[in-house]
Amino acid sequence: MDNKKIYLAGDVECSFKKLSLDEADQVSALIGSAVNEKEAVFNNDQTKKFLSFVLEPVNGDAFDPGKMDEDTAVEVFKDFFLMRIKRGSDIAKSFGTLANEVKPH
Repeated sequence: MDNKKIYLAGDVECSFKKLSLDEADQVSALIGSAVNEKEAVFNNDQTKKFLSFVLEPVNGDAFDPGKMDEDTAVEVFKDFFLMRIKRGSDIAKSFGTLANEVKPH
């Protein structure tokens, strides 16, 4: 059983998809275009594009990110960034462990 968190876009169930490296680059570019020195400001078009990059329909149904309510969209952003922070932390820990294991004696 898959324990992926489900988000509703209208009545279509969606969950995070596994991004390819190219898709991750596109998401990074989109985020970079919406971030200034103090905050991230996404307009509706950027939000829908972001949602279409990071989510996929669970059952293969057609998915319109514009049908998602604002609260759910904010939750997707929050969960996405928390996943990225955790992934970065896990990578840093792994490199730290590896560095300690390969220190010259």
